[in-house]
Amino acid sequence: MWHGLKVASSEGSAETQGPLARKTAQLSIGPKGRPFLPVIAKPETSQLEDRLSLQEHTIAFLLEKAFGIKEDISACLQGADGFRKEESLTKKLLESHIQTITSIVKKLSQNIEVLEDQIRARDQAATGTNFAVQDLNIKYLQGAGDLRGRVARCDSSIVKLSGDIHIIRHEHQQTEKAIQEFISPLETISKNLDLKVTQLLRKIEASTSEQTSNSKMIQGDYHHEMNLLEFKFNSLSSNLYEEVENNQKWTETSLSNIDKTS
Repeated sequence: MWHGLKVASSEGSAETQGPLARKTAQLSIGPKGRPFLPVIAKPETSQLEDRLSLQEHTIAFLLEKAFGIKEDISACLQGADGFRKEESLTKKLLESHIQTITSIVKKLSQNIEVLEDQIRARDQAATGTNFAVQDLNIKYLQGAGDLRGRVARCDSSIVKLSGDIHIIRHEHQQTEKAIQEFISPLETISKNLDLKVTQLLRKIEASTSEQTSNSKMIQGDYHHEMNLLEFKFNSLSSNLYEEVENNQKWTETSLSNIDKTS
């Protein structure tokens, strides 16, 4: 019976302490001195929440194991009543489990404090980010308002320009209509002027030809008259010269007769 209780206690210690010790080693320090929590590739905001959730599950698991160990030890104490050696072994086993759980809880508390600091830092960063986002949102709203104002002014300018273009188009159409109305009379007047100019040119050509022929005739008559005048002048000059000579001779004769008589 003594040997059976000792074996049972040893087996209980191996079954309870071994997995708990391995669990403690796995939870407290990971491979290569890394934190006890596994690295999860998630965004930073959700990673901290996942680590907190894992800590809570770990604490619940340890408490459940502690209560299970307590019940096992109570059962062992009841079965080993009267045997001091088994009782001492059971107490040592209980103290070992309590120390293990205490160290795990302390480590978990430290990790929880670290996580809380990280969460506070994340919240502060999120607060700063929120302020920056609010500032950007205000600037965006201001810029959007300014842009809406500019768009409204552009729309009003476009409406005004559209009205001006409509007025200018209407005036252009009226001007084209007036020009079309003037084109037909102007074409008629131009044709009449061309006809009159053609007739006038023909008359000028005929008159020029007539004047040329008349000038030739006048020139011929002029030469004939000049020849006649020249002939008459020469005849008159000859007669006058003869008469002067005759008068001179008569005067000389008369003077000589007077001298003779005296």
